[in-house]
Formats: sequence, structure tokens, C-alpha cells
Amino acid sequence: MNVPALTNLKGTFYSNKNTLKVLKYASDNPALVEKAATFALSTIIRPISILMTPKTDKREKEYMFAKSFASGAISFGLTSLIFKPVSRAMDTISKEPQKYLTKETINTLKTAGKTLEESAPFNFLKQTVKYTPAIVSIFPKALLTTALITPIIEIAFDKKYKIKLPKFEPFKLESKKLQKREEKKQSFKGERLARAIAKPLNNEAVQKFALKHQNSNFFIKILSAKDLIATGFFAFLTKNSKHIEDKNKEPLIINSFLSTALAITGGFAVDKLTQKPMAKFLDRLEQANRGDKDLPKYIEGAKILKPIVILGVLYYAIVPSLSTFLSGKIAHAHEDKHG
Repeated sequence: MNVPALTNLKGTFYSNKNTLKVLKYASDNPALVEKAATFALSTIIRPISILMTPKTDKREKEYMFAKSFASGAISFGLTSLIFKPVSRAMDTISKEPQKYLTKETINTLKTAGKTLEESAPFNFLKQTVKYTPAIVSIFPKALLTTALITPIIEIAFDKKYKIKLPKFEPFKLESKKLQKREEKKQSFKGERLARAIAKPLNNEAVQKFALKHQNSNFFIKILSAKDLIATGFFAFLTKNSKHIEDKNKEPLIINSFLSTALAITGGFAVDKLTQKPMAKFLDRLEQANRGDKDLPKYIEGAKILKPIVILGVLYYAIVPSLSTFLSGKIAHAHEDKHG
């Protein structure tokens, strides 16, 4: 592969301080980054795309707007709540692997000539663990999203209610004694969680799975599977909801399945097309930052951001307008056919 010399890459995008900060943060907080991107895209970009869809029933667009906004906000909130302790525990294992992992596990997951944290199999398992909050939040997210659709419509479009912001009260600092007590409590909880997470990591079958899938597009498959499950559960809840207008249920369900299907199929196609450019990017990133102790995190962060960007752009910027337009047409055609 023709990659510019290391000296030519210093001072470029690949070694830019802000670029590296983003990549490192993505490596440390994959589920949180995914949800933050989802929050921004689903509460700003997607709603705008939906409302601008031509030749579509106004009320249908309002329902799809509300669903998008509720989904993004709730998803971010739930993942943030669950993510921090899991991420902290996994980082604890990374810093002191010999304390939590067996010698056999470390030797299996460690790549020759690299530290454990630089090794692809271990990083694969680390990011898999950090993605668990996104998976765990699927069902409560669908429940809350369905429940909030009607209130959001009533506030944003029907103007039934006015939102009053709570009064701001200055945060009172606790005494140093209470702070230290809380830190000890959190440390104890983190220790227990780290040991609980380490148990499956020490399992031989889990390690074999990591060795097999370390360089695959596993995470884009996980994100896709998560979206499919969430869409199916949301459709079930919408169909049985007493608060969503009956005439708007079918377009909303069709829209959800269309959006997910178009995003996933498009996502895999784009993922395949971007494999070579991605390899080139990682090559240059490695050359520009050789010797940097955080290089493994930069590389892992880039791998994490790739499926988020691909699915994010497709699912929230391109697909919404198309699926909103098509879902209305399909629902009305079905209604005309069956009376």
C-alpha cells in the first residue's frame, strides 16, 4: 500500500490533537459515543429530514418526528446511566489485567510483540463489553419511546401544554469526609463489577470467539441486530398502544421497519466499499503516531466510529425522508385495498 512517509504525516489530520482526542474518547466510551451521535442525529437531523419530506400527510410526519426525538433522547439517557460503571470496570481490568485475568487468558489474548492493551483480541472483548449497555437498553428504550410519542406531539404540535423549566439551584458541595466515603463506595462497587466482568473473559469459548472475530465487521452486525430487535419490539408496542391514534399506527410501524431495513442493507454495502479506504486510514494513523502509548486506542476508536458514522449517516440523514414518504404511500395503498 502506498502510504506517505511518517515525516509527511506529522502535523496532518492523522496526528491532529483534536482528531486523536475524539478517537481516544471513542475507544474509552464506545456505547456512549454511539448514543451521543444517535442523540444529535435523531433529535436534530432526522426530525428536520422527516418534516421536510414532500407529499406526505402532516400528521404522519408529526408522529415520525416524535418517535425519532423520543428514541434519541431516551436512548442516550439510558445508556449514559448504565454505561459509566461498565466502562469504569473494564478500564480497571485493562490497567491491572493480572489482578483479574488468569495467566492463560492473558497469554491467549496477547498478540506476540505487543502488550495486552495493544492486542486486537483483548480490544475486541473490551469493546464488546462496553457495548453491552446499548444492548441492555433496547427494551426499556422501546417502552419509553412508545409512551412519549403522544406527549411530544401534544407539546410540540398540538400546543396542549407549556413546558416550565425547573428553577436552577446551585449545587452544594459535600464535605470532604462525605466525598471520600462516596469514593470508597464507588471503588468497592467498581471492584465487584470488574471481577464479575472478568469471569466470562476468562472463559475459553469467549477467548476463541474473540480470536475468530477480532478483525471482522462484528460491531456493525451487532449494531444492526440491535436495531432490528428494537424495531420489532417498538412495532409490537405501537400496535397495542392505547394512546397512539389508530390511523397513524400502521404508517409509524412501516416507517420503522423501512428505516431499519434500508439503513442495515445500505450499511453493509457501504462497509464493504469502505474496507480499503479504512485500511489506508489506519495505516496512516499508525505511521503518524508511532511511539505514542495511546496508538492502540486511536486505532480502536477509528474502528468503533466507522459503523457509527456509516449507520448514522444512512439511518438519520438519508433514509428518514425516503422511508417517511414510502411508509405513507404503502399504508394508504394497504388501507385502500382492504377498505
